[in-house]
Amino acid sequence: MRLGEFPAPPRRTAFPNQPTLLQATSYTMKTRFCQLRWLSAPLGLAATIGAAQAGTPSAPAPAPEPSIWDISLNAGLSLTDGNSDTLGVYAGLDAERITDFDEIYLGGGFLYAEDGGSVTNETVNAYAQYNRLLSERAYLGLVGDFLYDDVAAVDYRVNAGPTLGYYLLKNDRTRLALEVGGGYAWEKVGGATDEYFTLRFAQRLTHQLTDTMSLFQSVSFVPEAGDFDNYSIDAQAGIETAMTDRLSLRVFAQNRYDSTPAAGLEKNDFGVFSTLSLALGAVDPLPAAGGAKGGAKGVVLPSGGSDWDLDLVAGFSLTDGNSDTLGVTADLLATRIDSEGEIYLGAGGAYGETGGVVNQERAYAFGQRNQLLSDVTYLGARADFLYDAVNLLDYRVTPSVLLGRYLIKDDSTQLAVEVGPSFTWEDQGGLTDEYFGVAFGQRFSHQINDRLSVFQSARLVLDTDDTDNWTVDAAAGLDVKVSDRLSLRTAVQNIYDNQPAAGLEENDLRVTTGLVISF
Repeated sequence: MRLGEFPAPPRRTAFPNQPTLLQATSYTMKTRFCQLRWLSAPLGLAATIGAAQAGTPSAPAPAPEPSIWDISLNAGLSLTDGNSDTLGVYAGLDAERITDFDEIYLGGGFLYAEDGGSVTNETVNAYAQYNRLLSERAYLGLVGDFLYDDVAAVDYRVNAGPTLGYYLLKNDRTRLALEVGGGYAWEKVGGATDEYFTLRFAQRLTHQLTDTMSLFQSVSFVPEAGDFDNYSIDAQAGIETAMTDRLSLRVFAQNRYDSTPAAGLEKNDFGVFSTLSLALGAVDPLPAAGGAKGGAKGVVLPSGGSDWDLDLVAGFSLTDGNSDTLGVTADLLATRIDSEGEIYLGAGGAYGETGGVVNQERAYAFGQRNQLLSDVTYLGARADFLYDAVNLLDYRVTPSVLLGRYLIKDDSTQLAVEVGPSFTWEDQGGLTDEYFGVAFGQRFSHQINDRLSVFQSARLVLDTDDTDNWTVDAAAGLDVKVSDRLSLRTAVQNIYDNQPAAGLEENDLRVTTGLVISF
C-alpha cells in the first residue's frame, strides 16, 4: 500500500470481489454514497390467482417497480504541501441495478499518489458482477475484475468466473451472504505472465444501524485451483454515515494478502482511512433540520449553558506493507460559555512518517478568556504555543490582548472578528527572536442541520517593527454528527510563515480527518 492512495469502497448492498486498491493516509478525502434498496417479492400475482380460483373478479396486478440504476461518483484528494509534499488523487464511478429477479454491480477507479516527487501509487481497477436470483435468498452469478498496480509490479491481473451465492440473512436492515465459485485468471506480475484456474470463497455483510448510519464488512479468499500456495485474501470493514441526502462520510479499514507477490515486495498491505461519497441517483431524503443550537461544538464559538464542553479529536492512519506510513493526530478542546464570558482552551499535536522518515511532528496549545462587554462585544486575553520540528521551530509563544465583536450571533450562526496587541518569543532554525506585534482574528461557525456543521477561523500576527515578518494560521472544516457524543470531522489547515527557517518553504497545507468524542 502507498501513501495517499484512495479506496474504491464496495457497494453497501453487495460487495463484488473487486481488487483491493485501498490505502490509508492521514489526509484522505473521497466522494461516494449509495442508497440501500431492499425489495420484497410482489404479492399481486398470488392475489390474482387466488381470486380467480374463488370465482370472484380479480383486481389487476400492480405494475412491477421500474428498474433504477443507482450511480455514485467517487472523487477525492489528499494533500500536504510545503515542507512536507504529498499528493493523492482518486476518481471513480460505481453503479448498481437491483430488481426482483437480478442484481448488477459495475464500477472502476483510478488512483495516483506521490511523496516528495516520487510516485507511491498508480493504480487502475474495474469490476463487474451479475447475480440472477434463483429464489428469495439463492442466486447464480458471474464475477469479473481487473487490476493494474504499477508500484506492486502488476501490469495486469484479470479474474472472471461463475459464483453461487446464498443470503443467510436478508431483511430491511441486514444482509449476510456467502458465495462460492470458480474462475480463470490471467496476469503479468513482475514481468512474468501466468494464467490458471481459480476458486473463490466470499462472505459479505451490510447492516443499517440507524436511518443515517450503516456498517459493512466483507472477505474473499481466491486460491489457484491447482496450487493452494498461490492465493490472495481481501478483507475490509467500516462504517458510513449520511451527511445530506446525497453526501456521506465513510471510515473503514482493509487488508490485502498476496501469497506470491513480485520479487522483493511484501505479501501484506493494510490500510485505515476515511472517504466522502456523492450519490447521483435517487436517494431518500434525510430528516429536516430541527433548530440545533450552537456552531461546531467545542471548536468555534459554541453556545450553551455554564458547564464545560469537552471534545477529544483523534485521527489515525496506517499503511503497512509495500508502503509504510503512519499518521496520528490528537486534540483536546474545552469550552465554557456563561452570561459573563467565554473560555476556550485547547492542546494537541500530530505525528507522521513515511518509510521511517518523519514528515510531521507538531504540538500546540492555546487559551483564550473573553469578558463580555455587551451581547456582541468582548475584551479578551489569549496565549498561543507552537512547536514544529519539520519547520525547525523549537517554540513560538504569543500572548495577546483582544477587543472583539460578533457580527452575527444567533442559534445557528456565529461570526466574530477581533484585534489587539501581542508579543512573541520564538526559536526557529537555531535563531531566537522576540517582538511586539498586532494580532487579528476571525472566527465563524454555522449549523447546517441537526447533524452537519461547518467552522472556519483565521489568525494573523504582524511584527510592528518589521512588517515583512508575519504569520497566518487559517483553518476550515466540516463536522458530521454520528451520535449524541460522536462526530466525524474533515478539516483543512494552512500555516503561512513569511520568514521561515533557512531552506524551508513559507507555506504548509494539511488536510486531515478524524473522530470527535464529546464529553
